[in-house]
Amino acid sequence: VMQPKLSSMSAQENESCQMLRRLLGEHIELVLQTEEGLAHVLIDPGQAQQVILNLAVNARDAMPEGGKLIITTKNIHAGTTVPVGLPPGEYVALSVIDTGVGIPKNHLPRIFERFYRADASRHEEGSGLGLAFAMDIARAHGGTIEVNSHVGKGSTFVVTLLRG
Repeated sequence: VMQPKLSSMSAQENESCQMLRRLLGEHIELVLQTEEGLAHVLIDPGQAQQVILNLAVNARDAMPEGGKLIITTKNIHAGTTVPVGLPPGEYVALSVIDTGVGIPKNHLPRIFERFYRADASRHEEGSGLGLAFAMDIARAHGGTIEVNSHVGKGSTFVVTLLRG
């Protein structure tokens, strides 16, 4: 049962940090960057952490040889361009940026589908549900997730949530 409350995404990042460091391993550098004066969002804290963990695990799998995972949070002000499908307004954006293998353009339209795995050989143990669940959680809280990826250069996932 979803129990949304006013919560700071940076607090959810920090809360997830210990688990993230264990999940990522020593071969991946974790960097957290939070904008000063970050607004709160109305979200279930457990689900917020689940989004962060799902995106981080996806990033880890894209960096089998190691790399850098950067998680940033910032305010998006009215008048700034917001993701397609969201009304103009005040939002908080959480970005998960990796230096991994990237996602081929022809896979991008399907990555949020349940059980879809862009590279089944690389994700033999994965269920193909992490990105789908992350998107479901974002949408349930009035937000969305956008992705920008370049093969050989990495990916950026941006979770945009309405300020509380």
